[in-house]
Amino acid sequence: HRDLHSFPTRRSSDLGANTAIFSLLEATMLRPLPYADADRLVALSEADRKGNDVMVSWPDFLDWRNEATSFAAITAIGGMNLNLTGRGQAERLHGLLVSASFLSTLSVHPFLGRDFLDSDDRPGAVPVAMLSNELWTRRFGSDRGIVGRNINLDGRTYSVIGILAPSFRSLYARDIYIPIGLSADMRSNRGVRSIARVLARLKPDVSTRTADSELQVISQRLEKTYPDFDTGDRKSV
Repeated sequence: HRDLHSFPTRRSSDLGANTAIFSLLEATMLRPLPYADADRLVALSEADRKGNDVMVSWPDFLDWRNEATSFAAITAIGGMNLNLTGRGQAERLHGLLVSASFLSTLSVHPFLGRDFLDSDDRPGAVPVAMLSNELWTRRFGSDRGIVGRNINLDGRTYSVIGILAPSFRSLYARDIYIPIGLSADMRSNRGVRSIARVLARLKPDVSTRTADSELQVISQRLEKTYPDFDTGDRKSV
């Protein structure tokens, strides 16, 4: 099984033109996770001609999300570090950029507050953030009143909308979670690969083979439409 805690680090600049491959569905299910129907969770990725994982572009993710019918939910994930200031000593936080469907894909609900909305996950939206339970406890003394208040990250104001449960630390343990779509306008170039991992939840009646076949069709369309970015020798994983 691939360790999804280890994000791929190669970007399109490492590959050269026309070497990125549209990924197929990862045939191996994720290792057992503490989420409802975890056996329905799968990972999608892209790889170069040598089979090395590469990061995914925002436009490719949107194509997967909009065209694939095999998934009940699909989410994009990327990492970034941010500086928390304005409340005591400044602190460097490990953050995760996620699309709005992140928690729903995992069938997880916030411990406090609300989940991300589609309206949070777009350029120009009011910046919002969700805190890990550990950060909430350590930095904010488990103050429930922090939900709805503002915090400062890298000089930008974010509204805290929710707190994750303590058990969530078992997967993608980060301090803070921010909608990836806030900066989607910076990622609109198909050659810019900034998404480290894509997770999806299969619909109850869909097999991995069916989903894999559907992605084959999508990949062929993308190769014809965007030959500068989505051509290469496809491989099944």
